[in-house]
Amino acid sequence: MRLAKQEDNKLSVVTLSGSVTGSHTHTLRSELLALVSNNENGRVVVNLGGVREMDSFTLGALVAVNVAAKKHNVSFVLAEVRGRWSKFLRIAQLDTVITTYTTMSSAMNTLNVEPAIAA
Repeated sequence: MRLAKQEDNKLSVVTLSGSVTGSHTHTLRSELLALVSNNENGRVVVNLGGVREMDSFTLGALVAVNVAAKKHNVSFVLAEVRGRWSKFLRIAQLDTVITTYTTMSSAMNTLNVEPAIAA
């Protein structure tokens, strides 16, 4: 798993790539929980566009982060959710729990943020 973070005064973007399963899930959860807990701009976008694999542990981590985000009044969304990841979230019925977007630009538009950081 590769996790890259970009932040500015309006938004935090976490870009994931590779295999996000098993032992990587703890790292993902810790990084995202820290980001949500210390977030001053109120917006976190997780870009799943480069993820090759994820499992139920990953979904559990994303749900936990979503719950924490709500407690901290932070908008937490997933972007680049297409194809099998869209189906995966729909089957698990998490598409009704976590806000998802098919592109980064649609996530940015909905969050009313200029897409400069998302490039």
